[in-house]
Amino acid sequence: MNIFGFQISRRPTKQEAIDAFSSGGFAGTRLGSRSKPMLLSTVYRCVDLISDSVGVLPLVIYKLDKDGFKTEAKDHPLYWLLNLAPNEFMDRMTLNKILVISALNRGNGYAYIERDPQTNHPTQLLYFPPKTWRWAGFRTSPDSSTCDIASSASTH
Repeated sequence: MNIFGFQISRRPTKQEAIDAFSSGGFAGTRLGSRSKPMLLSTVYRCVDLISDSVGVLPLVIYKLDKDGFKTEAKDHPLYWLLNLAPNEFMDRMTLNKILVISALNRGNGYAYIERDPQTNHPTQLLYFPPKTWRWAGFRTSPDSSTCDIASSASTH
């Protein structure tokens, strides 16, 4: 068929089938990695909303006074880390948000607890991506790609 000098013809279209057991491509090869679902705007927005909501929640440490009433323990060693600055790189909300994003995308969110050698009080909480370490005694691999951390030195 010829319209306005342009040749118009019908060509067969390429159709791509999605396996019924592949969850629309998430479990198959198309979106199989953990980071690719975050490329979908709906998944990204849901994870962003949940992590923002949890990130702004207050983390309050209480102590019981002699009468049995709860009062905020501002002198506790963890008060500064949980409410103001968990480490020198980020604020409280950022660390909480990263931990929740990691938990939603990978199943767990981990923070390494750095302690003062003299007092054993926590000095920093550092985010650790789940794939970069495993439970064991502290040692690094020869290529420094992973490091083993004792369970007492981390929280999740």
